Amino acid sequence: MFRNRDLVKIFLLSIFSRYKRGKANRAEQKLVEKFFDQVEAKEQHRPTSDLSQIKSQMKKEIDRQLANKQPARYPFRRIFIPAAAILLIFLTFSTMVNWHGWFDDHSFAEGKKNQNGPTLTVGNLQYANLLDSVPKEARYLALNEENVLDLSAMQSAHAEDSLIVTNPTKAAFAVLLSDGTIARLASGARIAYQWSEASLVRKLHMQGKVSFDVAKMERQGRNIPFFVETAIQQVAVLGTVFTVDANSSAEHSVHLHEGSVRLSHHTSQDHVLLRPGQTGFVAADNPRIFVASAGGNKQKLMAWRKQQFYFDDQPLRDVMMELSEWYGKDITVQKSVQNLPITGIISRYKRLEDILDIIQMTNTITYYEKKGVIYVGLK
Repeated sequence: MFRNRDLVKIFLLSIFSRYKRGKANRAEQKLVEKFFDQVEAKEQHRPTSDLSQIKSQMKKEIDRQLANKQPARYPFRRIFIPAAAILLIFLTFSTMVNWHGWFDDHSFAEGKKNQNGPTLTVGNLQYANLLDSVPKEARYLALNEENVLDLSAMQSAHAEDSLIVTNPTKAAFAVLLSDGTIARLASGARIAYQWSEASLVRKLHMQGKVSFDVAKMERQGRNIPFFVETAIQQVAVLGTVFTVDANSSAEHSVHLHEGSVRLSHHTSQDHVLLRPGQTGFVAADNPRIFVASAGGNKQKLMAWRKQQFYFDDQPLRDVMMELSEWYGKDITVQKSVQNLPITGIISRYKRLEDILDIIQMTNTITYYEKKGVIYVGLK
């Protein structure tokens, strides 16, 4: 299974790659500069190491790349992988950088650059690009290192109106509803929710892919159920964590992470009870609900919520297919490397080339682009 040490290594490699090409932001530049300072400070205590040579090579290559202002087609793996490994050791035994927090903040900041941000509609009120500004009744909260837009006060003030949230961005967008439920909208998702204190049920309509962390509610000793509806299915829950994928018009799915849910088919009224780890599939042209076990790979199923790609020993052809769908670019993989296993967790950067550079650094592959098509093959 993938280890946290590997995640740190991939994260650092991506920073060095962007710094080398002159694409690093201010925080990344400071991180690399601190690394140089630490190399100088540690050299006298490491007489047998080649830190000085690595530092000199890195600086020379970085200066050359910045002077040319052209990205290198082939990353200098011999230089940067040892450098990243040294920095990894340093980070392990110091508190110079809280890289987890920096990484999460950086991902959120990148999402805020998207001009077509998430939108909110409440009755006749409309709010565009919630990443830039929010209604006076709303605010952002930091919950478990995640930025969540708290809409509970606004929804309570407009209890008779439906609250509609859309997410046209590439990044996941999380909102806190008035009943305490957190909904995380993937790219292209939409939710419509209406609930008041007097309601005996909670009901939400959705499109696209949305992950839910449903808050348990009771009134006079009775549980208040939460219903999630798509065009062809209904999910009934009391308090649980699950993801609904309704991107396809022909088939929708529900994956249960925690608790239990009852999945119902709108047309046939067929229903099943899902257990944690199971996924239920509902098709418009099939009256039966198909249930499959997703195994123990919970990290991959939840990676999109953290703006990440998760690859656990996946064939390179499958990895490239996922990247092709996300970035909307044609990718052709040579037969000689199609089955090459890829493992790693990588941030969903704005540029596909940043992802390919990271994969290229840690594997024996290379890539080039010709007439709008990216070709991936053996080095």
